[in-house]
Amino acid sequence: MMNLKRVSFLQQTITNLQIANNRIRERLRCGSSKRRKKDDRMKLRNYEEEVDGDQASVLQEQLTRGSYECMVCVEAVKPVHAIWSCSTCYHVFHIHCIKKWARSASAATQNEDGTNNGWLCPGCRSPNKKIPAAYFCFCGKQKNPVTQKGDLPHSCGNICNRKRPNSTNCRHLCTNMCHPGPCPKCPAMITKKCRCGYISVQERCNQQKEHICAQVCGKLVNCKLHKCKAICCPGNCEDCELTVEQKCFCAKGSREIICGSDEHKKSLKNMQEDGGSYSCEGTCDKLYPCGLHNCKSKCHGESCGSCPQSPQLVTTCPCTQTLIQNIKFKGKYVERKKCTDHIPLCDQLCNKPLQCGGDAVHLCRLFCHHGDCKPCKSGSTSVVCRCGKTTKGIPCKEYKETDEAKCDRRCNKKKTCARHKCHKICCVDKGHICSQICDKKLTCGSHRCVDLCHRGKCHTCHNVSFDELTCYCGSEITYPPIHCGVQPPQCGLICSRVHHCSHPVRHTCHMEDNCPPCVELVKKTCNCGRLVRANIMCHITNVSCGIRCVKFLPCGHQCNKQCHQGECLGEDEKCIQACSKMRKNCIHPCTNPCHGDGDCPNTKCQALVTCKCSCGRREQRTSCYEENKMRRKATTIANMRNLIKKEETTQVDMNSLLSSPLNRNVLTCDDECQVMERNRRMAAALSISPSRSSTNAAEIYCEFLLDISKKEKKFITNVETELKSLIESVRWLKYKSKSHSFPNMKKEKRRIIHELAEVFKCKSQSFDEEPRKYVCVTAFKDQSSEPNRLLSEYDPTAAQPKPTPTSSFGG
Repeated sequence: MMNLKRVSFLQQTITNLQIANNRIRERLRCGSSKRRKKDDRMKLRNYEEEVDGDQASVLQEQLTRGSYECMVCVEAVKPVHAIWSCSTCYHVFHIHCIKKWARSASAATQNEDGTNNGWLCPGCRSPNKKIPAAYFCFCGKQKNPVTQKGDLPHSCGNICNRKRPNSTNCRHLCTNMCHPGPCPKCPAMITKKCRCGYISVQERCNQQKEHICAQVCGKLVNCKLHKCKAICCPGNCEDCELTVEQKCFCAKGSREIICGSDEHKKSLKNMQEDGGSYSCEGTCDKLYPCGLHNCKSKCHGESCGSCPQSPQLVTTCPCTQTLIQNIKFKGKYVERKKCTDHIPLCDQLCNKPLQCGGDAVHLCRLFCHHGDCKPCKSGSTSVVCRCGKTTKGIPCKEYKETDEAKCDRRCNKKKTCARHKCHKICCVDKGHICSQICDKKLTCGSHRCVDLCHRGKCHTCHNVSFDELTCYCGSEITYPPIHCGVQPPQCGLICSRVHHCSHPVRHTCHMEDNCPPCVELVKKTCNCGRLVRANIMCHITNVSCGIRCVKFLPCGHQCNKQCHQGECLGEDEKCIQACSKMRKNCIHPCTNPCHGDGDCPNTKCQALVTCKCSCGRREQRTSCYEENKMRRKATTIANMRNLIKKEETTQVDMNSLLSSPLNRNVLTCDDECQVMERNRRMAAALSISPSRSSTNAAEIYCEFLLDISKKEKKFITNVETELKSLIESVRWLKYKSKSHSFPNMKKEKRRIIHELAEVFKCKSQSFDEEPRKYVCVTAFKDQSSEPNRLLSEYDPTAAQPKPTPTSSFGG
């Protein structure tokens, strides 16, 4: 008997055993010392040997020895410590540990509205409303119990007197001394009867079961006609389920009905002598007492009564205005003796109220007649639709009492779901119940609500699975029944899937299809292959160095995109860079959008060139196409003049003119050019160096430089100093050319450098992208030189002297 008791109570301690085993195995797995592993194995073996009794005895023994561990702090619970015991799982904790746990976020539980609903036990996760404030004994009757040597720790030493929570039918209290763990099963002997109370059985309270005798009930069931045939009936006999046949009142029809149903009970009250007990809703057709006419009423249980044509009932003409005894027929007063005698007519108008007319009553205008009155021929009737919101008039001859007039008004009231509107024509509904299916997704996310459309939230999903729900690796299991929508249990083990890289796995077991990306920092080569970048996460495949790609396209251009992944050109993408092939008619590149390996299109060259006169004073910026056109024109005019002077004739061969080489000077010199040329010759003949102030600044510098010199004079001075230093270094050193890079600056200042470099006959070029764009100036030997007058020496406020055709040398 004791062994059976231990086996039954051992099932209650399986949770405690699993927790202890997992904790000790975790220590065995994580420990680094062989001695620690050996101690843990011995502790696990001793613990498994100790659990050979019920939970109460194991707790009692461990608490007495001081070897029981608190699940919160994982420290031993000593006899002198204040404790708290869970009333559900009976685990024991330090009182200060359980207070700290109850106030933590891990133990908090909330209601649906977000309010706090207490805290959860760390062992069984059962909810508790209040945080324990004091230390009580196991039975809860004594506060701060004092334990004597040799007594059970934390016990008051009195009778337990607790109600056994697992015994629903037991009314006896626990008779053991105050103890930990669940109370033992009740050993009291009781007398219990079978379901019908015919026999009595003596048994223990904790072994109560339902007893069934072999006695047949024999009581009358609810129909009061048949007896209950159940064995050991508990008292409330089931309704009679036998099928009986009934006849209607008129004896034309019959039906089968369940004997114990409410309809059968109702029909028994109306049963007639002939056996009829219900109405078939047909015509009665029974003969009246006269034996000549049939009853035309609906099938009924009462007597049909007298014949409606009998002389006792019919005493007036059909219009009810004249008594039959006062009507003369062929000079004699009519006297009816039988129901088959003719009913005479009077000579007055019928004047019976007709069905038509509505509120205004219409009267029959025919003479006294048999049968129903006919409707009016010329009157009209006001008809109200069935919803009562529209009234319209129709001819009386078209009026029928059974017709339901309908209006065209559409009902816009909301239905009970408050989502859909009625939209019925001439609606007469009062409840406006929505008949559509809700079809909203339930909280599980897999099924939809199949109820009628309703207000508020849908119910929780009722689908339940009876299969075990495990994590991906199978170490954590949730046992059935499992409601739909329940997430798989969380597993704290390292993910065991095969990963793409060889780096250590740092995430736990999960149910998602794809593992989280690897975040180890590694070195990776960029997409273009020119740079190796460090500190790149392992899962990143698109590594860009941010530099221009410069891979060669099929057309010969270099890709100008930023370092990218995949092909430089897509399937439908074309190169739109400017063509760099040299034109056949000039020295400039094509500059048209890339056209592949084909010939360049014959378009006008729009490259800007500088046209000069023969002396070099006059300059003009124009396109290459216009410059070539002007050069041909100038060449043709010059050749014609030469031929006319040489041959002294007006006849000129055009073919020879067009085939002659082009003139290099496009612009013609003006009077000022001739004055300058004359001054230069005189200065050369007299060995006089021309003064810088003799040349007008407006002829050397463009309007932009002259305007900007007013506010950027200091910057212009610095640029001129750098350019002069660059030209001097090329002139006196063994360099053919030398370059100088200015710092990055705004667009306006870069333009100043470009314009000044052109005046100093240097080459300038911009590099890099905004905002790091800068200008590089290159000076060439025997080419670059300073102008006759620096821009920094120009005073824009002084009046500009007008050029005169006379020489400054007095010639």
